[in-house]
Amino acid sequence: MIDHDPDGDVILIERWFRHNPPTNDDHALGTRRRLQAIESEKLREKAVAAFDEANEVRIQREAQKAAEKAAKAAGNSKSVSQMLGDTSRLMGTRIVRGANDTLS
Repeated sequence: MIDHDPDGDVILIERWFRHNPPTNDDHALGTRRRLQAIESEKLREKAVAAFDEANEVRIQREAQKAAEKAAKAAGNSKSVSQMLGDTSRLMGTRIVRGANDTLS
């Protein structure tokens, strides 16, 4: 659970990033910058590996959400006539036809 480097007086909470992953790209960038500053090579490597794993999960989750959102948006793009149907009374109103249109 906890690893330490007695020479550098540094500790590492091993599952930290599993429970506290980066929340966005800027957070990930700043966290990586801080991890690179860890003096203990052993702990830095372990921390970076754990961070990379958690960050990859975040990236995949965001990509999946974006794909689902795009698919949903593509499925919802219908014209007014498709949503209401051509025989709807609403389709015959001046607002839907356009102000200058007349009925055929």
